[in-house]
Amino acid sequence: MVRAVAVTTWDGAVTATARELAHLLATTSRRTGWGPQEIDIEVALTARAAVLAGAANVLGDLAPRTRQPNRHGRRDLLALADQDPLRALGLVLRDRGRVPPFTRSPSELLDAAAPGAPATRSWAAAGRHALIGDRIWTAQARNLDADHAWHVVRQVTALAELVARLDPMLAHAAKAMANPDALAYLDRTAGLRVVAQEVAGLSSTSGIGAAGGTRDLMHPPIRAAEPARPITPVDGPTAVAATRRLISLVRAAGTIAPHQVRAVAHVSRDLAVLAAAARAPTDDGADLRRLGELATCLNNVVTGRHGEAALAANPAFALEGQVRELAKYTRDAFANRMPRPHGEDATRIASRLPKLVSALNDQARAQVEARRWAIPDRNQGTDLHYAVASADSAGQAPRMLAELQRSVDAAKTLEEIRSRPVAQPARWARADAALVAEASAVERAGPERRSALPTVHDRRRLPPSA
Repeated sequence: MVRAVAVTTWDGAVTATARELAHLLATTSRRTGWGPQEIDIEVALTARAAVLAGAANVLGDLAPRTRQPNRHGRRDLLALADQDPLRALGLVLRDRGRVPPFTRSPSELLDAAAPGAPATRSWAAAGRHALIGDRIWTAQARNLDADHAWHVVRQVTALAELVARLDPMLAHAAKAMANPDALAYLDRTAGLRVVAQEVAGLSSTSGIGAAGGTRDLMHPPIRAAEPARPITPVDGPTAVAATRRLISLVRAAGTIAPHQVRAVAHVSRDLAVLAAAARAPTDDGADLRRLGELATCLNNVVTGRHGEAALAANPAFALEGQVRELAKYTRDAFANRMPRPHGEDATRIASRLPKLVSALNDQARAQVEARRWAIPDRNQGTDLHYAVASADSAGQAPRMLAELQRSVDAAKTLEEIRSRPVAQPARWARADAALVAEASAVERAGPERRSALPTVHDRRRLPPSA
């Protein structure tokens, strides 16, 4: 029987996924595998792919070097696991391959209402929780301290090891069904359990977060990198997260075209209007005037088209995706088709607008300094239609730069706006037990001890990306 679990946090989604996998492990611990009538192999492989994909995304965000390819080949996996377990785990997860082609879509395979044997329903539930967890991870903030980050690594490592323990039973089922594609897919992650155990040993209590410890010298501290995936805002909290993501994407953009600058300014103007409509952050009217001035300056950037053009390709697809999502949200919010940001959420958006406008201005000037933009050639004695833009030459500076600078000056009056203090989660205990250890106890004790898995209490609400 599949257990109903209300998931509102990433930890909750991980715990729910682990419970389903541990339940499968416990109920089949004394068997070699599932028979053809006991498991829908397509459902199991789809859910397995969702769990491992979520683990790969989280690990890649916290330890970016795990996304780098292994220059020495897979034959050195064990040596790499001894030298850098985190990167070895990332290598296995990134090289996990694609699931074989199925006759049904993933949504149909993981449908909660679909009939099936108990093992099939447990796999489907694990896959659904893994997808929810990936959405929450995409939308949540990245203010993780060292202990919290290592806690997250332990969680995804535990999921990877649980999957590795279940792989032999899936392989037995695939062999019984004469499914060579499934067997080849499962074989791509050979060594996953060994590498996951190495990472679990690395993240044990000896050396976690200990400044100057030997493990910290061998393995640089993991960090909470902001991912490049767009967030789809559906309400105030997710609009705050999407605004923060937009700032990071603007700062990280290698090249940005004039039309992209205007698109970001357009979204920033609408966010300023939404924040002002919520009377953020005070009711005395002063901040409303400041937001109004900023919105007016940004509107001049949007409407002041002076023929600026890009000379270089601008592959900032993630930036465009995030702008598109925010633009859709602001349109729907103005039309009352989406909840508008209110109270603390509106204040947070207002406090982030100066950073967004400043980053946009810096990027635009960097593009001009790198000679990546052009403006209409106003010289009457030439047949050229465009001239390379330059901020130092008279008559060759894009007028957009002046309009952006006025927006920065208007945004400076908002810099003192700060969001209200939010209670920080309690510091993560360094000696918390990994989920794999708990699952092992469940496996030895049998299904009647399924409740032994720990329940991670919600520390804050993190809405998933829609």
